[in-house]
Amino acid sequence: MALLVLLAAFVAFSSLADRSRVGSLDLVSETGSVITRLTVVNDAGPVRISRFERQSLDDPLFDENGVISDGPQVLHVDSFLVSGPSVESDVDGSEMVVRVRCETRMPCRSRIEVVVPDGIAVLVVAPNGPVQVDGFVGELSIFSGDGGVVLGPVDGSARVVTQGDVIGSGLDADDIEVASIAGVVDLEFATLPTALTVRGSEEEVLIELPVRRIQIDAQTSAGEPLIDARTTDRGDRKVVVRSDGPISVVNPPSS
Repeated sequence: MALLVLLAAFVAFSSLADRSRVGSLDLVSETGSVITRLTVVNDAGPVRISRFERQSLDDPLFDENGVISDGPQVLHVDSFLVSGPSVESDVDGSEMVVRVRCETRMPCRSRIEVVVPDGIAVLVVAPNGPVQVDGFVGELSIFSGDGGVVLGPVDGSARVVTQGDVIGSGLDADDIEVASIAGVVDLEFATLPTALTVRGSEEEVLIELPVRRIQIDAQTSAGEPLIDARTTDRGDRKVVVRSDGPISVVNPPSS
């Protein structure tokens, strides 16, 4: 009976969302170095990356509490346990690593959100939660578990490896590589990429491209790919898709 009561208490406490807000955590290098590379590691839950857009060079990244920063910044962390997780940051020259750690040995759940200025290279590692990117300009790499990845407008380059789905919309990236071990890949581009490589699973791969000519090389063991897009045998722009599931590469439906 005592064990059941203890278990019930743990479940009740775990269901409480303790918002451990880290609203002004300044992640600028103490040496004054400009941060050019950021690694975000969260072993206990989701990661969300948002884009910070300056109106001018004099516009601070975060000044709600008098903090002025030229680097990435944690907005807040949500904790799904009684004691909130700790956020640790290490700086080595122009590179910074931010890690979310649970402060107890009990299973915990946490979410981290980071605002990133344009031009900073970002690596996200989230084996136990989804990754959401609301907007990004620069070099982006993501490794996630079966929670998958959701990409908003991404401009620059992106490398995604996940066990789950990859859903992208409004993509502006010139160079994208996507590998999904067991999920759907659904990518919608606002502008034509220079290079797109997709390695799918037995699930569907759907790619929607603007109405412009591009080389398309699509192969699947699940039959003939559906190619309903303008193609060419020339030029530097190319789409390469390999999968064991159905493949569709299309242009948007005409209005």
